[in-house]
Amino acid sequence: MATVKTRIENIPMCTEGAGYITINGQNRKLFELSKLSATVEVKTWEKQLLGSRMEQGRAIGLKGSGSMSFYHMTSDFIDLLAEYKKTGVFPSITIQGYHDDPASEVGRLEVVLYHCILKKIPLLAIEEAASETAPQDSDLIFGDYDILDKFKKPVSY
Repeated sequence: MATVKTRIENIPMCTEGAGYITINGQNRKLFELSKLSATVEVKTWEKQLLGSRMEQGRAIGLKGSGSMSFYHMTSDFIDLLAEYKKTGVFPSITIQGYHDDPASEVGRLEVVLYHCILKKIPLLAIEEAASETAPQDSDLIFGDYDILDKFKKPVSY
């Protein structure tokens, strides 16, 4: 039997993709995006039952979190903060991202994150010695997600 090897062109490049953001129903490309990651953690209840030497676990829920790096070049996030400060209602945010490397057989992965809260939003960033603008980082949480498209197995899989 011949050994099947992974072809490097089937490993999607992280630079092939983009993101979109919807704030209070207004949708736009997240053109200032530098990096986006999202993970889902399985929340568990763990207990060692009477008479057992092993602790057991049970899935009891999910928690969505991630991080985002972006260039501070619009007032959208500052406006979001101002709205929350003024009304006490945090605006509805949806972030949609896709990964699509045309050189790879695996195709496209597209995910939508709902009820997002960015935990750190820059108001101002000035630096004397900087020769270029550095991206700003923020952790985020999200309350739900959908997978719109997922990678396919490569032919040699």
